[in-house]
Amino acid sequence: MNDKDEMSIIFPEREVVLSQETITISPFPFGKWPKIIALATGIVGIAIEEYQKHGEALFDISLDNDRFKISPEIVNFVIRLFSEGGDDLLDILAIGANKPRSWVEALPGDDGMTLLIHVMQVNRDFFSGRVLPKFPMLTAGLATTISAGDR
Repeated sequence: MNDKDEMSIIFPEREVVLSQETITISPFPFGKWPKIIALATGIVGIAIEEYQKHGEALFDISLDNDRFKISPEIVNFVIRLFSEGGDDLLDILAIGANKPRSWVEALPGDDGMTLLIHVMQVNRDFFSGRVLPKFPMLTAGLATTISAGDR
């Protein structure tokens, strides 16, 4: 791991210029999780299916001087995201950009893809490092609560 990768884990926020405006992409704040989770339910299902088919290649994304390098798998994934979960995805991107949805909708296509990639990159590490490890505890607690309610 190089210094740039380590810094992005410690300080995951990043500035990006979209439509001639500099915005900061940050991990989703805790207070937005209920809305993000509700919006992301179908999207997560798509992501899981695609990940099971393609593994880590699905997330082969890099930005070099604002140019995309993406795997063919992610192109198909993005097409599927937009066709099956596009409205919810735009709402999530608006939250990630801390902008109104109308702002996201008005972005040129290349800026929209840049926003999508940055929101995914910033929040992928946030969720996989902080949220997903807690799911076994949460689901075990939920199972215990449900079992207790059946008595």
